[in-house]
Order: sequence, then structure tokens, then C-alpha cells
Amino acid sequence: MVHTLNRTGAGILHLLDGHRNVREVIQAFSRMCEQPEEVLRKDVEHFLSDLYERGWLMLNERHNLLINQEIVLREEEGGAFLFEPDTGRLCHLNALGTSIWKLCRKPITSAQIIDEICKEYPATPQEQISKDCLLFLEELDQLGFFANREDHERDS
Repeated sequence: MVHTLNRTGAGILHLLDGHRNVREVIQAFSRMCEQPEEVLRKDVEHFLSDLYERGWLMLNERHNLLINQEIVLREEEGGAFLFEPDTGRLCHLNALGTSIWKLCRKPITSAQIIDEICKEYPATPQEQISKDCLLFLEELDQLGFFANREDHERDS
């Protein structure tokens, strides 16, 4: 079966070079289309999610996720809060989100996180865990809770 991409899909696909994360793809596509990121974000995320679910898009596992060391974690019953002091951003985490964040305290890839969460929740299908983890990790990245790889490499 042959699938045909429209110009929009082809433009997004062209930006998937193995080095950009979803946020960077949205930023680059926004510049390319001369449209605000907010207008394009949902459609680009949906398109990428669809590619991933079909098995046409793979994660680049060469890089470890690096948490922003400025983020404060405060655990509460049934979850936790992440606080970014520079911007005042606050993010509530459920128990799963808390588990994922704790895994990110050490160098780890998204695939390793998914494997660990699958062990923690064996009754949940791996496809669902994978989708939920990737969406959550991307949301944390968009909120600035992960460190910039370039900054980390420069500081090392």
C-alpha cells in the first residue's frame, strides 16, 4: 500500500532529521509556514503521534533525557508537584508521572523509561504505556523541565 503525503505532511517529515525534538520541529515548521506555533502545535503533534502509532516514526535513543537541575520536586500523597523557580511554572504529577520523573534523575532514554514503567504496570498494554510516556515526556520538555543537551554538554 502506498500512502501519499500532502505538502504539510511532507514539510513536517522533512524536518525529522533525528536531531530535533517535537518542540524544535514545531518551531522550525512554524518558521517555514510563517504561522504561529500555537496555531500549528496540535496538528503537528497529532501528525507525529499518528506516524509513531503506525510504526513509521522511531525515537532517537542516542540521547539521554536530562532533567533541569533547577526544578524542585515536592511529593504529595498520590503524586507530586514540579516547580520551576525561574518562571514560576508548576506542574502536578500523578503517581505515574512521579515515577517517570524519578527515573529521569539519572541518565536514561525514553525507551528505558518505557521498559521500567511496563515492569511497574504489567497489566497495562505496552502500546498504551509507550504512548502515555512519550506524550508526558514531550509535555515536560515543552514546559522546560528538561535541560538543553547543548547546555549540559558545555557544562560537563
